[in-house]
Amino acid sequence: MKKMKRIEWIDTAKGLLIVLVILGHIHSTHDSIWGGKDLIINGFHMAGFFILSGMTFSVKRPVMENIIHKMRTLLLPYFFFSLIYLVYQYLKSIVFGGPEFNFMSGLGSILIPISGLPTTSVYGLWFFPCLFIVEIALYIIVKLKRHNSILLTSTLVLMAMVIHRFSGVVSIISIFPIALCFMAVGYYFRQKIDVFRLSWISSIICLIVFIVALTINYSIHGYTFDLSSLTIGYWSLYIICGISGSILIYFIASRFSSIALFKTLGRDSMYYYGLHYCLIGVVEKIPYIGVVGRVILVVAILYPLIILWHRLKASPTNSTAK
Repeated sequence: MKKMKRIEWIDTAKGLLIVLVILGHIHSTHDSIWGGKDLIINGFHMAGFFILSGMTFSVKRPVMENIIHKMRTLLLPYFFFSLIYLVYQYLKSIVFGGPEFNFMSGLGSILIPISGLPTTSVYGLWFFPCLFIVEIALYIIVKLKRHNSILLTSTLVLMAMVIHRFSGVVSIISIFPIALCFMAVGYYFRQKIDVFRLSWISSIICLIVFIVALTINYSIHGYTFDLSSLTIGYWSLYIICGISGSILIYFIASRFSSIALFKTLGRDSMYYYGLHYCLIGVVEKIPYIGVVGRVILVVAILYPLIILWHRLKASPTNSTAK
């Protein structure tokens, strides 16, 4: 199948979002300065990825071919990065001590992504399996007739909410309804991608909507929002924050889509997402460089490694082997 032509501003948007993901995961020792960063970033950064996935979503492949394709592009990297993360945690336990490493618990957390498992949990990589089930669900929903798609969507969302309510645990199933909503928004706008080339006035309105919705939600619930743990306050306000915040990022990306660094980061955002956890625990032990310095260091370390990986994959030896 012919590959879809890449849209520069989408790659740039992914690059901006992955930098925000890394920034959000790096802990700061200066809460008085950076205390609000997690609140703001978590209000939209994962929503931004789901909406972009909806924009580039396609139902052109036959159902089984589509499932196999998604397994190769989402589940395979998930298992690969999860194993790397387990090795990292094992080495970390040897070098720095701390909780005893439990390999079986780690494997279990790969197969059953649940928030709050023991320290060998790889739940931080939840986006891969969650996106997989959402993409398969959306594929089936789009393929069905309208009344059947509405019935299936309602059933899936209700099942996810019931499972979360009675199991008492947060998992990718719990996140499914919100993720499906964001991806459906992106799918709706897929034919209207230029809508994100907003005017400055429209972008300011989005900023105001984001700040108001975030402030109201936070003033009621009083905690930093996090989709991975489903601490999102009122769903409606969180969804408004996610959409309006994402549109702001897309607006910025459309204005600066020529910046090569962010385009590169966006094209390889899967690698940065999958590997950055292994570096954060190391760079956080480096004093005096601050939060921004740690983000730059993580990107600076991963950037040449990912470029090298691409070159190795494209080498004549690998091409011949294929």
